Amino acid sequence: MDVIFEALASTFKFVFRFLVETIVEVLIKGAGYLVVRPFTKKVNSDSFLVVLTGITFWVLLFVSSIYGFRYWEASNCIALEGAFNHQTKQCEHY
Repeated sequence: MDVIFEALASTFKFVFRFLVETIVEVLIKGAGYLVVRPFTKKVNSDSFLVVLTGITFWVLLFVSSIYGFRYWEASNCIALEGAFNHQTKQCEHY
């Protein structure tokens, strides 16, 4: 039983570490590097500036996507000849 538990724990630890490293290395540091690179010639991909810029990029992308969806929802309602009630967030057809 201990062998099975140790095998599952090792597998879980491997998968978790792989996912965390993929998210941090590729998504956060990659986006931060691409944003910082045009402004400075020498960029260290492990620097605090790159990580902070990457996190800021993803937060701004997420927030702007939420507001963009809300705008799209309201404009789609108006395009279908309805009235969008911003208080109830409902499309009202008359």
